[in-house]
Amino acid sequence: MAGYAVQTKAYLSEASNAMVLELSTDSGKEVPLQATLSVIGNEYVALGAGAEGSVAWVTKEPNTEGAPFYVKGAVAAKVLGTESVLTSDSHTYSKLSFALPANGEVVKIFLQAEHSKNAPSPLPSVRDTAQEATLTETHDIYVQHQAWWKQFWLHAYIELGDDIQKYWYNHLHLMGSAARSGSDNAPGKAPGHWGPWNRGDDMMWFSNVSVNYNGQNPYYGTSSSNHVDLVDPYIETIRYYSENTGRKRVANRWVSPEIEARMPADCRGVAFELSFTSHGTSCGGGSWLHEDGCMPTNAIFGILPLVWKWKYGQDAEYLNDTCYPLMREVADFYDDYIGEPVDGRYDVYGSVHEGANWFSANDMFSLGAVQFLYREIIAASIKLGRDADRRTHWQDILAHMSGYQLQAWGNTVTFRPDGVHDVMAVRAGYRPDRVIDAIKGWKPEMNGIVSQKNGGGIETAGIIEAINNMLLQSHDGVIRIFPNWDRTIDAKFTRLRAVGAFLVTASYSASEQAIDSVRIFSETGNTCVVQSPFGPVGDSCIQVIRTDTQQVVATVRNEEEFTFATTAGVTYEITRADCAPPPAGTPVIVTQPVDTTITLPAAATFTISASGDGLIYQWQKNRIDIPGATSPSYTTPATTLRDIGSAYRCVVSNLFGIARSRPGKMNPDRSVLTPTVSEHPILGVWSYQHAGRNYTREFTSQRRYSS
Repeated sequence: MAGYAVQTKAYLSEASNAMVLELSTDSGKEVPLQATLSVIGNEYVALGAGAEGSVAWVTKEPNTEGAPFYVKGAVAAKVLGTESVLTSDSHTYSKLSFALPANGEVVKIFLQAEHSKNAPSPLPSVRDTAQEATLTETHDIYVQHQAWWKQFWLHAYIELGDDIQKYWYNHLHLMGSAARSGSDNAPGKAPGHWGPWNRGDDMMWFSNVSVNYNGQNPYYGTSSSNHVDLVDPYIETIRYYSENTGRKRVANRWVSPEIEARMPADCRGVAFELSFTSHGTSCGGGSWLHEDGCMPTNAIFGILPLVWKWKYGQDAEYLNDTCYPLMREVADFYDDYIGEPVDGRYDVYGSVHEGANWFSANDMFSLGAVQFLYREIIAASIKLGRDADRRTHWQDILAHMSGYQLQAWGNTVTFRPDGVHDVMAVRAGYRPDRVIDAIKGWKPEMNGIVSQKNGGGIETAGIIEAINNMLLQSHDGVIRIFPNWDRTIDAKFTRLRAVGAFLVTASYSASEQAIDSVRIFSETGNTCVVQSPFGPVGDSCIQVIRTDTQQVVATVRNEEEFTFATTAGVTYEITRADCAPPPAGTPVIVTQPVDTTITLPAAATFTISASGDGLIYQWQKNRIDIPGATSPSYTTPATTLRDIGSAYRCVVSNLFGIARSRPGKMNPDRSVLTPTVSEHPILGVWSYQHAGRNYTREFTSQRRYSS
């Protein structure tokens, strides 16, 4: 500063809204400094500033009527460790002038901030707190700060032989800083798009929570990183909004015309706006009450993190008192909104993106969201023993939802373009080296946090889940260890959390090309299902040992998956074991099914031969039994796009055992596939640049694309 070397350190209190800034110089000369407290605002707020004794302050209060709530804020500051001179313009700023001692002694600036909601100004409180602050108190704040973060990082940590781990630590630090449980004088305290770091009154999207996906992204990786409590402030916001606004939106039909046209007159449940405040209140009145983006799925996406907290944490009281009631209100709406099946299939209408121009039947977002809702509420209903009379209908919707819409595009079968939005590449098995390169290509800010610049903010913390999923997956109840990790890079993780309240520790050696250590801690004593991490099916059995008693635990094998009972509070070590040979007389597959290439809608035929006595055949499509397919040969019905890429295998059994064939895949004759692009009037053209080239993409009323 001004040619002098100045050392700085800043930290926050873990118990109050206090911050300490430490300053010192090793230049050997006294360094004069001036600290300015300032506040900015627009015509809707009144600003204030002042100084008295050793304390300076600024305030900000609303000056107009009509807001849903009134927040008054104040910040006070005091210099500790040296004399200071205070000045103020009584309106927008207060200044503290002081000098850093030449002998290197540390000077501290103590700041206290508070806000009140529909209550008197917090200025007297923050001013008194700052006045009473001492050097001893600031030291205690630092000790508490260090202790809090030490415990935070001991929850779970990773050690990767690649810089990709910086993204994991930076973004988990971001969430640890932004989302804290604790008391507040407001019903909700979720971090909005920019976390708690709003620097002005006119930032894009303000501090709102957008629940069509943005508001959930920051929590994608918090549960799997063993920080299930970080979602608690978000839950409070969602619960308050649902109870105070979500119900009214359905009862008063405060929804977009497209959604209202499909709602029955007596529709139940809740509907969510696209975006609402961090306090859980509506963004305003009038037309804002209809601002749902034509996305009825907002409410489903809104409860996603609530369900994750249950699935990863297994807190039955939370499920019963908080999570399930909200799930049921969303299901109430969809039970009525979806209505009766058409030709045996349930259709769901919504938008894959904001706006009526996207509204259609069975878009990818809506289908995925509805399947999530009914799958999870059925499981929760069984767990709690509630609403047994509704499960049959819920299961019927789940079993007979319309399928994802596909098309032939450029000799490839793809999802229909208006059905596609963001895709989780890691779970789909996409090359991990390319995923890592893509994450690094986001080019983080100077502080290491990935940012979408004009959009997103803290939602980019969802990167945590992408990295976690390369190391550990449990999204369908089966624990998979290093399922999609780059095998050229060493990796180790400690206490990542899996669905079912399991904490998993494992390491992988790139030089040995092997997973050499796996431990699973059972938090609540649930049954554990783990996929063998040690090799291919048939050559990768496991042994499970209790670490407290060194006893071997019995497992039940289903191909590559092993199930075993656990006891709460016990750690289990997973090691490689030789697979037992099949019993004598077990069938032997002699001829395996082969891949077949067909021209739609021709049928495909798969054949095997096997040896053994009393053979029973059962063909499966994608590991699901095909009714009536019980011969050595199986011919499919007329094929559609949905059959392309499917795997067909035969399970052969007798009194002695079971043998499973290798799968044969159905491939399309690519020479005759043609894109199913319809001609429609062009609505707009999107222009963009990539790798130094200019591109345009036209989009039409049917959301078909050409480039």
